[in-house]
Amino acid sequence: MVRLNPKQKLAIELAAKHGERSVSAFLVWAAEEAIGNVPVTKAGDSAEDVVDRIWDVDPANRFTRLAHLYPELMTIEQQELWRFICDHVEQHLTDRVLNEEEGVFESRTLRLNWPAVLDAFHDEFDIEQLGEMLRASAIVPTNDVSE
Repeated sequence: MVRLNPKQKLAIELAAKHGERSVSAFLVWAAEEAIGNVPVTKAGDSAEDVVDRIWDVDPANRFTRLAHLYPELMTIEQQELWRFICDHVEQHLTDRVLNEEEGVFESRTLRLNWPAVLDAFHDEFDIEQLGEMLRASAIVPTNDVSE
């Protein structure tokens, strides 16, 4: 739900009518315009640019990419989660690999255990148990190129 004052509401209704759109269609169009044009980084990247760079269907990968590529855009809670991962989770990620194209680390172990990591961060899961779970599901990297 978007809260608008009466003047904003009238202006949106007039603009939508002029563009032969519904108010909802107009708001979606306006949001897309802002997402693509409003800079959100010091370098001038738009929100659309940032999302294009960090997007992944997996939330653990999205979060990791945000932390590596745009830490200044993280909320306080996201910064605290990243610190938690660095302090309590990272040492168990024996399968971290550098995605050289994007300049970020990825980990299958983190992806597989993302819900438990979030639960531990929110004190709903024991950190020691999380460490055991991460170690048990870790993929040990090999030098065998035949795989």
